[in-house]
Amino acid sequence: MINQCLLYRYVMSYEPFNFKGRLDDFPTTLAYGKRMDALRTELREWFWDGEFRDTLGATVTAGERPHRPYAVFLGARTRQPAVAVANYSLRETVSVRVTLEDGASLTRWRLVDDDRWRPVAEGIVLPPASAAVAVP
Repeated sequence: MINQCLLYRYVMSYEPFNFKGRLDDFPTTLAYGKRMDALRTELREWFWDGEFRDTLGATVTAGERPHRPYAVFLGARTRQPAVAVANYSLRETVSVRVTLEDGASLTRWRLVDDDRWRPVAEGIVLPPASAAVAVP
């Protein structure tokens, strides 16, 4: 659900045990949510203030097959696209490529829970149950 919040610009809402628990009941989930919100704040030009475009303007593929879910955002000031992409599999790592339809290019990407930026040209590697952002 945290990855969906990134993809669809949802506000985070933690509901441990359907409102019958406490936040400290799931420390790993809470830590991941905090990292996602920090990333979204760092890149707010796209992921908070930018224009949500759903999947318009980009395609994401894993090998020869289309990959979903992903979302495209246009920067509020720059109008440059950025992409958030998730892997909902709980077991398999997936490698994806992002192609922008307007011929623009993304240069770097990083995972929600890893601060290291990597070049997009090498592809985006999504571990199970993870999400990444790719920016110009």
